[in-house]
Amino acid sequence: LEKDGDEKEHNIFKHVILKEGESIQNLVRSIDPQDFLKASKMISKATKIITVGLMNASCIAQYLGYNLRKIHSDVSSIQHGDIEDFLKIRALNNRSLAIIIAFSRYHHKIKKIAENISNQKAKIIGISENVLSPIAEYCDLNFFIPTFIDSFAGSITAPISLASALLIGYSHIYLNNAKEKLKGFEKIVKAEKVFINEIQRGDSSTWLMESAKIDS
Repeated sequence: LEKDGDEKEHNIFKHVILKEGESIQNLVRSIDPQDFLKASKMISKATKIITVGLMNASCIAQYLGYNLRKIHSDVSSIQHGDIEDFLKIRALNNRSLAIIIAFSRYHHKIKKIAENISNQKAKIIGISENVLSPIAEYCDLNFFIPTFIDSFAGSITAPISLASALLIGYSHIYLNNAKEKLKGFEKIVKAEKVFINEIQRGDSSTWLMESAKIDS
């Protein structure tokens, strides 16, 4: 019985990992390179950026917001949809950009958040499943990512991979600016002794220059 249980657990593991792999392959096929470039330009033009994600999508918004703050001067995140978050929206204008991540099951507040951001004349990049998403109508640019994992936990592999690609794509296109921002970030973390044990492998600005070789 123990052997049968181990085999079942392995089959579940294999099934989930293969499905996640399919999600990544579908992501590659579904993203238009011109839309990807347009998103990078929208990020570069924004004087203020806000990342939005509720419930399961909140970790993607936090990941994207944290890393954007390393290379952009004014970035905040919305992860709860409370009154403080709506005050953040009120500070947006036509030079601002919101990146909204929303997947089913959709939180009832997400449509109102998207509507309020649109009313502030801010540009919006949406990351969701399809045109039926409640945020799609408010977005200036939509990335539709079908997900296929039927689970109470959902799947964030494809959307967080897109978020990572957007970060790297923007930093490569605006390489010198991103490099200077990352140097500033490194000064802060070194001054504050943020990391317990520094591994001698260079800093984030060095990694940026190394990753930029992908494009060469």
